[in-house]
Amino acid sequence: MSSKSILLVARVYNVAIINALYHSQLIYDRRLYIQKAYNHFEEDPPDYFQSSEKIWAGCVHEVKSTFYSLGYAVQSHRAIAKIQNLSIVACDNAEFSLRHPGLLLKLKDGWTSAQECHRFRYGDNPFDIRDFPTKLEDAKYFIMNFDKLDKQMIQKAMIKLINRFEAKPLEDEKEEKERKLKLMKYGLCVQRTHIKERFFLNGKQQEQITHKIF
Repeated sequence: MSSKSILLVARVYNVAIINALYHSQLIYDRRLYIQKAYNHFEEDPPDYFQSSEKIWAGCVHEVKSTFYSLGYAVQSHRAIAKIQNLSIVACDNAEFSLRHPGLLLKLKDGWTSAQECHRFRYGDNPFDIRDFPTKLEDAKYFIMNFDKLDKQMIQKAMIKLINRFEAKPLEDEKEEKERKLKLMKYGLCVQRTHIKERFFLNGKQQEQITHKIF
């Protein structure tokens, strides 16, 4: 990219993001998140805080990466938690479970452990420190296996969700109020993306993003 092009893009993009793209950087993928998490855990003494941070970030990366590939930018911790649950529920049927026995339950356990590691990183004490290796293994499973969920099933659930958020207001005032209350229970906000918005995941621009979930 030429210097002139970078200056032009910087008018639209976040300057910090452009700086990150312009300068070389270490690009994280799932295996690097896991490697870093275990490296910190194996230090003497173990760096539980940094290990927790890396394993949690790896789980978040997998959820965001999956949804970017479907055209959605998931932009808040709350949305990430809701959306990963939607993904598991979308695949919770007899046919999928037969093809992937035990996967859904292990993913649920993995996400729970990842969230506990996240809480631990910020000063909470959600588990006995002697259980830390188990928490790491559970979260590692989530990172390595979240992409085994059926994207077509997830996309179908997402389209249904977005259609509810984008439906025209009902003429009846009482019914419209009830509709809005039901939407609030999702604990999410959905917006269409603007043509000038750009989205990145670990230094890589994500294309064809239609909606933001937060």
